[in-house]
Amino acid sequence: MTLPVEVWLSDQTFSDEARSLFVEAIVCYKAGAYRAAFLLSYVAMQTVVGDRLLEAKPPTGFLQPEWNSIQNEIRDEDERDKKTYEAIIRSARPIFLITDDLRQQVTYFKNRRNDCAHGKSNETGAAHIEALWLFLRSNLPKLVVGGSEEALIREIHDHFDPMITPPGQPLEPLVKRIHSSVLKANWRRFFARIIEVFEGTGPLTMIPIGAFLFFEGTLNLGSEDVKEDLANYLAGDDGLLARFLEYHPMAVVHFSNAHLVRKLWYSVLFDGGNPNGLRGFAVMLRNGMIPAEQQAEAFKHVILILKGQDVEVDFDTLQALGFFGIFKVLVFGPESFLVDDFAWANRNAGAVVSFIKRLPLDELTAGAIANTFSKVYHPFTLANTLNSFLLSDATKRRALAELMRQAGQTVPHYLTAVVQELGTLGVL
Repeated sequence: MTLPVEVWLSDQTFSDEARSLFVEAIVCYKAGAYRAAFLLSYVAMQTVVGDRLLEAKPPTGFLQPEWNSIQNEIRDEDERDKKTYEAIIRSARPIFLITDDLRQQVTYFKNRRNDCAHGKSNETGAAHIEALWLFLRSNLPKLVVGGSEEALIREIHDHFDPMITPPGQPLEPLVKRIHSSVLKANWRRFFARIIEVFEGTGPLTMIPIGAFLFFEGTLNLGSEDVKEDLANYLAGDDGLLARFLEYHPMAVVHFSNAHLVRKLWYSVLFDGGNPNGLRGFAVMLRNGMIPAEQQAEAFKHVILILKGQDVEVDFDTLQALGFFGIFKVLVFGPESFLVDDFAWANRNAGAVVSFIKRLPLDELTAGAIANTFSKVYHPFTLANTLNSFLLSDATKRRALAELMRQAGQTVPHYLTAVVQELGTLGVL
């Protein structure tokens, strides 16, 4: 049976040493060696806190030389346990911004640890270890060195400043420090502060590029609870989420709430004509995020709101799931006839040409093209784009002209490539 502490441990970003101590403690607990389990769990806690002390910059009110001295004491194996405990319970010029009640609880568990280590008469049972584990699950996130959040924010900013940090440096160490540097209750405020730090610093002054890069790294590299909190933070602001997904469409997989999934394809992904909206939509499809019974509705809606997004990048994914079957009906069919809609057809000339280029032509497609481009008032941008393509692709040009000839369709006088081909077929 998997214990709750094992589930919790699997999602923590502890050092290998601390993780190993917890694993040994769990083995002892399952074997009924409760004193050993308690001792190992306590040492694991001290190891986690000690690691945070060694990683941290000087807390508020401490100068670097004094902080170096404290860290050197923590590094001393003979002093580590004692000095780590003293750092936790210190209330004058505190290192950890915690309550006196929490300090008293740490002292209680330290005394129980002494009972186990020195063979005192107090009995140690499963309940004592379980109480310690519950304490750690609730309170380790609170044992954050004061000032660590500020230091981490500065380091994140510097990581994305090319004058300070060369490109290609790993982001994971910074992501892993969220747990040890920021109180869990403050994570969303921390994410908001990251945006504030980067807003107005990039080439696109209103887009916090550095923050978005950090968020993408956090969603890929962070622990599950950090990723969940960040996803919820971003999802709480449609405008912010839309901007983030415009730059990182692959990150859409982290937003799998059923209600949010529908909002994503219905509006957020395509907000403001997002050029990567269709890319994010294809990612959702590949990952099974859109229920099969809603896909036809989603395809129709997305096609109607397209604003020039590139269909070529994910053409195969869209084609395999039936997107272009609905595209054909809406664009070339008589009911919607989008190919003749001046605004839609000009915006999406690339998508129409990609369809004609990649898929077989038929009488419906040829008839719609003939009808649209036989009129003076036609989508001029689409006419130019389609004409250029047909002039470069003799096979498609001949196939289109032959379909028009066989059906006796209207000559599309404003598609010169087709007119010339029809002439060679003896139609003109």
